[in-house]
Amino acid sequence: MQELKKAVKEGLIKELHTSLFWGYVSRVGDPVIEPYKGRFGEGVKLLTCNHDSTRYSYVTYYIYTTKNEGNEN
Repeated sequence: MQELKKAVKEGLIKELHTSLFWGYVSRVGDPVIEPYKGRFGEGVKLLTCNHDSTRYSYVTYYIYTTKNEGNEN
């Protein structure tokens, strides 16, 4: 999570948007970070819990900027 915040601050990746998805993410522990390649580009998605629901959770999309294109590390 800290690495993701650092990459956003350095401009290597940018936060695109947050939406709800049908699925459960545990309130205990850290949010889940998964690779993403799809409609919005290539990057990672951050899955976080929704304290108002046990059926829907939040997904935030982070897309690599052109500064970091092709380098996923």
